Amino acid sequence: MTQRKTYSQALLRAVRQMGHEDWYFQTDRFREDDIWLASYPRSGSHFARFILVSARHFLRYGGFPADLSGMKTIPDVHGGRLEFAEAAPRIIKTHFPFDPRYKRVIHLIRDPRDVIVSYFHYSQGLPHLFLEPVSGELSLAEFADLFLHGKVWPCGIRRHTSTYIEQSANIEYTRIRYEDLLTEPRQEYPRLLKAADIYLPDDVLEALIAHTSFDNMRRLHTPESARAGLVESNPVHILRRGISGQHAQLLHDQVREHLDARLADYLATLHY
Repeated sequence: MTQRKTYSQALLRAVRQMGHEDWYFQTDRFREDDIWLASYPRSGSHFARFILVSARHFLRYGGFPADLSGMKTIPDVHGGRLEFAEAAPRIIKTHFPFDPRYKRVIHLIRDPRDVIVSYFHYSQGLPHLFLEPVSGELSLAEFADLFLHGKVWPCGIRRHTSTYIEQSANIEYTRIRYEDLLTEPRQEYPRLLKAADIYLPDDVLEALIAHTSFDNMRRLHTPESARAGLVESNPVHILRRGISGQHAQLLHDQVREHLDARLADYLATLHY
């Protein structure tokens, strides 16, 4: 086991909440050259993984994947199935706060007001995602309040983001906004691919953008291929709407105004 005193309390609590302490801190678990696709939950990591998986598949096979079975080649660290990670360097998805063993990070961020809406729907029936017991079904407003007070796994979004930004000068770090992947793919896809050591021919970019559209991801998402790829078999859990700014329509005015006030500095820092 490694010396746990080097880890933040936010990371230790997040790992403990998932029951991963027995294996996550093993000294030989990770490699110096691993690339970490790090994000707060519901920030677009499935989308970003599919872009990376599709690009790697093209380089290896000369075409794009016909299903989601290859998603396991960029494994989710929370599933513990790193043996499926493809190539060196490995790319691994994480929702944990920063870990000092993460030397190369692609930090995917999303408007926290949209995160709240998406995470609220995803958390239904999943009590382990709350850091304190909750009783009964929560309203969206109640979930938003717990979110603001850092009571939703893995920790408060401010703290989660700051653990990465505070270390950005000490590691290989690229920050990408989910919204920019959607609205400026010709600029942001190359940044994502470069950070992952993936170099596609220039004339393939348009085809990659088309292949990784949300409509196409939904078309390719079958329960069988999702299970083979070790991702959620129910597409509703990982492919909701694929848009930005949904909070403006789905949050009541009073809740949205409260969030805007409480998150004002965070939103400004990240240019939302």
